[in-house]
Amino acid sequence: MAAILIARVRLGDLDGKAKLMQNRSPAERCRALEQMWARGLDGDPRAIELIRAANPDTPTPTFLRFETCWSPMIIGAPQARNRVKIRTAVRKCR
Repeated sequence: MAAILIARVRLGDLDGKAKLMQNRSPAERCRALEQMWARGLDGDPRAIELIRAANPDTPTPTFLRFETCWSPMIIGAPQARNRVKIRTAVRKCR
């Protein structure tokens, strides 16, 4: 090898797509959200929020259903008990 060439390329445009399960049925999306929550990876709560926001017809997953009135509940995936990002939610009964 005679020489090493180092080059710099500037990025002009960057395009991206959000794959938020728009091509799935509401029931399939709900099942996927349940599985993501059970998996408990760091990015899963944010992904769940994005998918639900993009698909308002998705049924509420079991882990987001509350049976109590004005009672705060701490929500956390089983594998995420020691994580800092624990969400507190309050929901008014119907």
